[in-house]
This record gives sequence, structure tokens and C-alpha cells, in this order.
Amino acid sequence: MAEIKLYDYEVADDWGWCEFFCIGQGNLSASVVVPLIEAVPEDEEILVKINSVGGFVFDGWAIYNALKAHKAKVVVRIDGLAASIASIIAMAGDEVNICQAAMLMIHKPTVDGFWMGSVDAETLKKEANALDQIQAVLNSIYVSKTGMDAAAIDGMINAETWITPDVAKALGFADSILGTISNEVIETTLSENIFKHVFKNANAQTMAYANKTIKVNKENKNMDNVKEALEKHNTLLTEIGNFFKNIVKPKNEGEENNEVVNSSVQLENESYIYFDGALAVGTKVYTDEAMTEAASDGDHTLMDGRTITVADAEVTNIQEVVDEAVSNEALVAENTSLKERITALEESVNSLTTAVTNSNEALEKINKIKSTYKPENREQEFSTTTVPSTKPDFSNEAREARKQEIKDKKNKK
Repeated sequence: MAEIKLYDYEVADDWGWCEFFCIGQGNLSASVVVPLIEAVPEDEEILVKINSVGGFVFDGWAIYNALKAHKAKVVVRIDGLAASIASIIAMAGDEVNICQAAMLMIHKPTVDGFWMGSVDAETLKKEANALDQIQAVLNSIYVSKTGMDAAAIDGMINAETWITPDVAKALGFADSILGTISNEVIETTLSENIFKHVFKNANAQTMAYANKTIKVNKENKNMDNVKEALEKHNTLLTEIGNFFKNIVKPKNEGEENNEVVNSSVQLENESYIYFDGALAVGTKVYTDEAMTEAASDGDHTLMDGRTITVADAEVTNIQEVVDEAVSNEALVAENTSLKERITALEESVNSLTTAVTNSNEALEKINKIKSTYKPENREQEFSTTTVPSTKPDFSNEAREARKQEIKDKKNKK
């Protein structure tokens, strides 16, 4: 087996300065790597080991194309990180293995601006258009490997998505996960209960991905086994759940062609019902995506175990699934919480009652106290003013008399 090692590396010069090399530089440039690939005989396997942050797009494409064009079987092993254009090279493998302690990362293509100098708006628009075209090519490579929808891949690219081994395998970026101690293949299997829980709100497109990429154990219905599996695959459930809820969106929420993709849920018999908006009482439901064929009246059991009742193509009732074990556990927890709250309230009431009682007693004591204090050698004298009992006289005679009185006083002075 011929080995091609794509590991980023550093080289120190005589002065001790280190220069970093990634895809497209030094021994990782296409001019070095492609001839190594072409020199491998057709009857040999090619093992490509990757641990790289990425690098230059066109060198990466050249290496990817050389691997795809070779007639030998190409086995890719992601030893640490396959990020950016390194993740594209990984997609060239006929068999892609990712180690348990490794990751993939995909993101939007970028361009270094320092070499452009001073640029005008038209130049920037051209660069932006070129980056969009590059992303379209990157998208097509991921789609060809995973079988996923281009809109879903674009969502992951736009969000700069870091992909763990479990998710990489579940979504088709990798074919198997290799243990860190031995090269045993680690299978990812979900119980039927967990599968229904994760994808209970998924639309038809999402369910197609899930059914295709995730192995479901339909015999594992024991509650203890479900809890054990939930703990074991917690990261997988969280990341896949978030991926399908946040990345895979109906096209009418952002696609340029405005093609309407209606909401849908899968029934227990693996058929689908379609509707606009959220599934709730009063929602109109149909059996075709164009929403022209009304759903039949009666009860319909969904894949997640819920039952909806339909009358005249309208949902009249939704019966939720009640897991007895979970329900009892929730009731016990709620009961305990209520008891704690009641105890806390009783303690508060008792404390307030005691405070009020003490306050009342203190007020009663204060009211009973009379001061006997008298200042020494001080007498208080009060003069009284007699208030006239008659109204003042405002007659002309009285005014004249007051004027004369005032004159007389002035003359005396």
C-alpha cells in the first residue's frame, strides 16, 4: 500500500524562525503531491493520511482530482483534522475513515486581501462572485460524497461547521470511525425510540437523510437501554438534531428561486402528510407535497408515536405520547419541588408572624410609657391675645377718624 501523508509542518531556518506549510505550500503543494499519486501502480492501494488546517483551494482541487482519477483504491484516514480544503481532499477516498479523536471542518472560501492593495468596488464584486463560484464547486464535491441536498450542504458551509466523527459518519462524510487504540470500526446505532425523538419534527427531506444514513435498532425499546443509548450518543443526538433543525430549511426561507417546500411529518406506515406552517389543531393536512390531495378522515399515527385526528382535511386533535416511566419520574420531581416550595413559604410566613407579634408588643410598651421629665429652673410663660369679638368698622366715618388719628401722631413727633 502506497502512503501519501498530508500533514501540515514547520521548518526552522538558521536563525530559529519557523515557517508553517499547509496544503499548497512546500512538500504539500500539488506540484509535489500529484506526481507521488500518479507514480503509484494501479494494483496498489493508496492510503492518504490527513492532519491539516487546509490551505490553497486550487492545489487542493488538483490533489483531489489526481486521487479521483487514479485507478487504484483510495483509502483516506483523517488522523487529526481535515479542515477547509483538506476536507475536500478527504472526499476523494473510495473509503473514508475518521479516527475517534479527529474532526472535519467545512466553511466558506476566503481570499487574502493584503496582496490586492487598493481596490475599487467592481474588483471586490468580481472577487466575491469568484468566491461564490468556488463555493458551488466545493458544495458539489460534498454532495457527491454524502448524497445530501445542496441546500443542506450550503447551510453547513455558511455556518462554518465543525463535524465530530459520529456526525461525519451519520451524514456520510466518513464511512467508518477508527478507534484510537486499535483499528476496530466503531458502529453508530440508534434505538428506534431515540431516532423518533430526534427526528419527530423533521420534514420529508430530512427524514430521507436520516433513514439513509443512520442505522436504527427497532428491537431496542427497553427504557433502560434507551437511557443508556442516550447517554452514549449524547453528542451525536445534539449535533445531528441541531443540524437538521437549523441547517436544513424549507427553500421558501431563503433560496433564490422561491420554490415552496411545505412542512411535513412521516407517518408510522412510512408515508407522509404535508401542511403549511406548524402542525396544530386547525391545520389543513394533505397527502401530497403540492397540497392538493386532502388527508383522509380519522386517526393517523405519526412516526414519533403521536396520533392526530383529521376531519374534513383539518387536524381536530393531537394525542401526545406519554411515556409512563418518564411521566412518573416527572411527577415525582414536580411533587418534590412543590413540597420544597411549600416548606419555604411556611418558614417565611412563620418568620413574618413572629416579626409582627414582636412589633405589636413593642408598640404597646411604648404607648404605656409617660414622660415625667421637667427641665430644672425653667418656667414657661404663655401670653394670650384677646381676639376681637366684633368685626372691624369700615364705614366712611371710621376711615376718616383713623386718618385723623394718624395725622395727630405725626404732629406730636
